[in-house]
Amino acid sequence: MDRRRRPKKIEFDQPGGAFVEAGMDVLRPGWRARAEANRSWWKPIEMMLVIGLWLAMWCWTWRYGLWFVHTAAHPAKSFQDFYQHNVTAYFSFAALALAVPLFCVAGILVNSAVGLVPLLREVSERGSDKFPQLTLQRSNRDLARACLKISLVALPVALIAAAAPF
Repeated sequence: MDRRRRPKKIEFDQPGGAFVEAGMDVLRPGWRARAEANRSWWKPIEMMLVIGLWLAMWCWTWRYGLWFVHTAAHPAKSFQDFYQHNVTAYFSFAALALAVPLFCVAGILVNSAVGLVPLLREVSERGSDKFPQLTLQRSNRDLARACLKISLVALPVALIAAAAPF
């Protein structure tokens, strides 16, 4: 085989990592350069804040939002009765359907809070001179679009699954 046509060696840093990277190369060309330009000490902390806020919103939505829908459809049940029985697939599916839209909302909230602190805004927007996608305003707009598109499918699925009898 000719050396010039030899495929690039794929390294597996983490499970499925090479497949995710290959998919990102197709879906978002230039993502590596943007990620490198946006690297800072703040990004891991920001991601932990997003994940923490997402988990809090997801648990609250599961406990109060989805349970409200379920008890509206089936008034005889109480949350204590639910804990005594196994969690069914319908209710778990309803909660999982809301995971991605709530993650987008958490990202928007954290980005908005970061935008209020000048030092963090400057660190977060590092590299935006080369890549305009790295501004907080653009990332919030992209997250809002993704959340809207995903919610158009996820919310009806979650509501139907939450209203199902179990």
